[in-house]
Amino acid sequence: MNNIFDARQYVLNELGDKVNDPRVREELSLMTDKNFMEVYYSKKISDFLKSNNEYYIVRGFYGNLYINFFLDITDSIEPYDLPYEFVFDKKEQSFIYDFNVSTSFESKLIDYLNEISNGVMVRTTTSCLIPYTNQTISLDDYENRNHEKLIEIGIMGMEGLSILNKNIKKYGLPNYDITQNNEISYEIFNKRNIEGITGINTNMLSRLLERCDESTKSFDTYVYLTAGMHGTNVISQIYNSPITEDTIKKYPTTREGLYALLIESKIDKQTALQICEYTRKGRKYRANNKAKWEELTSNITVSLRRYLDNIDGLFPLAHCISFAKLNYLEIFYKLMNEPSNESKTVNDYFKEELGHNIKKRDEYLTEYQEIWDNVRKLIKKEINRYAYDECFEDTAVIAYENGIVSVKVPNTIVKFKLNQCYYKLIKQSQKEVTGKPIMFKFV
Repeated sequence: MNNIFDARQYVLNELGDKVNDPRVREELSLMTDKNFMEVYYSKKISDFLKSNNEYYIVRGFYGNLYINFFLDITDSIEPYDLPYEFVFDKKEQSFIYDFNVSTSFESKLIDYLNEISNGVMVRTTTSCLIPYTNQTISLDDYENRNHEKLIEIGIMGMEGLSILNKNIKKYGLPNYDITQNNEISYEIFNKRNIEGITGINTNMLSRLLERCDESTKSFDTYVYLTAGMHGTNVISQIYNSPITEDTIKKYPTTREGLYALLIESKIDKQTALQICEYTRKGRKYRANNKAKWEELTSNITVSLRRYLDNIDGLFPLAHCISFAKLNYLEIFYKLMNEPSNESKTVNDYFKEELGHNIKKRDEYLTEYQEIWDNVRKLIKKEINRYAYDECFEDTAVIAYENGIVSVKVPNTIVKFKLNQCYYKLIKQSQKEVTGKPIMFKFV
């Protein structure tokens, strides 16, 4: 679609009665013709990803817009009521949407964009550039990425999302707000199942989690900590401090957090927005910005000025919420596949939330648990009681996938003995029980 009027009408039609929302009306009044085209393409991308059951992340400020929330492009606003001023407070107002998608789905999305943009897309390392009008675009415009004439959409593959989407296709998405899941918060703040989650230095996160008090063990605190880790030289400023409500208020780790603190400190809105903009990617250090930075920060408290002087870049809150949700989902599916012994209620909780998907999974687990129990009965007759109690008593089937039955064992020594000393006996007993081959994996 290269017709500006059609793009505007499309967005308004998709919003429906939400166009009467006061915040949406304000955002619409500030949008340029090009912004409507940018929202149009982003909505098409969002719908295409959802139709393929692909979970994705929209990076940057654009999660702050109610328009994007009501169009179901992003899901970062509730209950944060993020300020839209950041989006429009720029000399070159352009909604540069960056989509993180599965690595395995990246090329399909680019092919789809080529299709809906009539093949006029230009690809760069991470971005797709689309002319937003019917006018001819010169080669210089492409090379210079002239934002007056081009729409820029970032498409970035992420391996963590590839793994997550495999689990989504297996179990489905939870039908409730994952950020309110107390079981997952409990896992995180007790430093369980956090290894390998996307975009996080686990060792650093563990150190920070140790410093949280009981009042701050929540999703919001997790966003605060991981936002600091996304930023540049941010988390080092609070690394040795107790993570209390007072710390979170005094030392913001996102631009929105900084903005709220500045407004509370009676700094006028325009100055607060400029200070936040200067915290982007070390802009305050540029030679032509130093004098302006001194002027902007002349009226803020000494402690806040010292904090801001030491940091090199704050990320938007919507961006950080999206990545925190991704981490919560990753841990959710870890618990789905291998519930931790400490989370006593996690199985029942997730069964209720995921309904028929879990029922199907449990039917498999019940079937293979019965087979494993019968295998153990035969083995019990063949070995002494001590050996049986050590290696077979405290075991249970926890997963079945792709023809492999995963059996949870107490420790690595037992795992070694089952694989090296008893494998033939297990195989022989299993064949006697079922008459067909089954592959057991000890974990």
